[in-house]
Amino acid sequence: MKLGKKRNCLVTFRIVLAAACLFWVVPAAQGAPWDKSKRLERVVKAYDPEKLVSVRGTVTKIYVKHPSESANKNSVGWHMVVQNETDKVDVHLVPLWYMETMEGVVAEGDVVGVSGTWQEAEEKQRKQGITFRLWASSVEKDGAEVLKLRDSNGMPVWSNH
Repeated sequence: MKLGKKRNCLVTFRIVLAAACLFWVVPAAQGAPWDKSKRLERVVKAYDPEKLVSVRGTVTKIYVKHPSESANKNSVGWHMVVQNETDKVDVHLVPLWYMETMEGVVAEGDVVGVSGTWQEAEEKQRKQGITFRLWASSVEKDGAEVLKLRDSNGMPVWSNH
């Protein structure tokens, strides 16, 4: 009788283990939110080194974009709006989990230079006067680089975290 209980226990364990593997492996292969490699792949694709531009202007707003606020889930995280004489640009900086605060880095009213690749603004942003979006690779203030966010290929600095 003891052998039967052990066998039943072993069969139950194998079933639970197989179910757990299916629960984690299948969704991850499909790009589940917790799958870092899929997220990173989408973020790197959004950054196009062929569209590299630099913008200089005044920071008019620093904010966090939450998943419910954007159709583009890659743009969730810290943002700032930079405005100059001709453009009002929404700048995507970093994911929330990488930087808890922007305090001490940039502030509203700072004059900054931002380099990165541009994309067309979302319709909601255009209604707010945003000219285009920028996936930042670096931010400089007072002639010094204060944030280095990507390498020359667009690989985010947070990709190793």
